[in-house]
Amino acid sequence: MALVFPMVGLIEGLPLRDGYLSEHWLQERSMTAAGTSLVKDLGPQLWRAYYETVPVSRSDALDLETDLLTLHGGAQLFEGYDPRRPLPKSDAVTLLDAVTIHSIRSDRLALRLTGLPAGFVISKSDYMSIDDGSNLHLLRAAMGGTASGAGLSPWIEVRPGLRPQLDVGDAVVLRYPCARFMIEKDSVSRQRVGMLDDAISFTALQVIA
Repeated sequence: MALVFPMVGLIEGLPLRDGYLSEHWLQERSMTAAGTSLVKDLGPQLWRAYYETVPVSRSDALDLETDLLTLHGGAQLFEGYDPRRPLPKSDAVTLLDAVTIHSIRSDRLALRLTGLPAGFVISKSDYMSIDDGSNLHLLRAAMGGTASGAGLSPWIEVRPGLRPQLDVGDAVVLRYPCARFMIEKDSVSRQRVGMLDDAISFTALQVIA
């Protein structure tokens, strides 16, 4: 059977010791003669991922290295999420398979969701993933809120803001919400642990076409 990319299930299969997402700003910074700092956005914020496994047998570590090898450096993508918050903080059980964007605020820094269970709580730092047909957009809630009895959330501030490709009616994933990443050059590292085990770590950068 042929390999399929973007690769899914890679992160779910890792025995992680550590893993997180951090923001990657595409900004230019300068300072005026008066000492005022100026910041100019050159592009949208992206996510950078770091993953590190627990020590595993050398044989299992080799299998993981082979999975990463198939990504051909940064030429092929994989889907990854933040293992610190893979599920909504308030509810790790409900499927949440009918959630969509109800409305987008004019500044595109907040949205309302519909299709939630009555009274469902979106917590600060919950993630949501939205597929525009070409990209996976990964947003983090900067403020939480509780859905109405009709399943409509209040305005939820998110970062980064919603890119122009996203629109009302787009489906929203709240369980294991992913972005698409490419392995960063020369970031895959193997650390020997004792006589028989290895730990593998790597970093990756979100890709938005």
